[in-house]
Amino acid sequence: MAKRLISILMFLLLASCGTRSSTPPTLDLLPRLAVTPALEAWVASSLTAYQDDHGPLEFTVEVLSFEAALEAAADGDVALVVAGWEPPSDWFSALLGVEGIAVVVHPGNPVRNYTLPDLAAVFAGRLRSWDELGWSEGIVQPVIPLPGDEARRRFEDVVMSGEPPTGNALLAPSTEAMAAAVAADSNAIGFMAMAQPSENVRSVRVDGVLLGESSLADGRYPLWLEVIATAPQEPAGALRDWLAWVQTPGEVEGE
Repeated sequence: MAKRLISILMFLLLASCGTRSSTPPTLDLLPRLAVTPALEAWVASSLTAYQDDHGPLEFTVEVLSFEAALEAAADGDVALVVAGWEPPSDWFSALLGVEGIAVVVHPGNPVRNYTLPDLAAVFAGRLRSWDELGWSEGIVQPVIPLPGDEARRRFEDVVMSGEPPTGNALLAPSTEAMAAAVAADSNAIGFMAMAQPSENVRSVRVDGVLLGESSLADGRYPLWLEVIATAPQEPAGALRDWLAWVQTPGEVEGE
């Protein structure tokens, strides 16, 4: 009887050990920063410089549309949104800087300067051949960002004056896709928010002014958008430290 009791107790002990969870305690999630596709390069450039000064990031970064980012922030899934759109009026917001919108062509394209009316005609489809701009007889291939992109909205406001882009334009869902599309076609021309020049495309002059730090700072370059951070409430901790660093004059290249 005693042996049977000992056997039962050992069985119960082993069974309880077998059902005990081996899952480690859940780690606290790092705060999340959401950035829109148009400003992904701007944020990436900023974070690279920030890590050089402060070490590894203590928050994560993901790319979301502005609408998705606002929804995630409202639900508490994202602690901060960086975008080029006007934030909700009752949310925390901070101006982080400006981002230039580069007009880019294939490196083999010799046309180096475009007036704003030239660009309007090109992207509306009224100017269809490069020989109208003094180059070849090739057909101009406009490439534009997706609807809802901040760079596209700003370009349409400044350049197009309400005229819609041509239906023959190719759509690029990201700055990387824009650069790739223009680099692959000698007749292509596009525009994108660009924190750092791409080696595969050429940034051209607009109204005689080349995009650069000084031309952005003094307002001579006409195509740019504001970089705005927003959240339902002011972030704390690592994200607040990054915001303070970004807003310090001279810290972010291009400001």
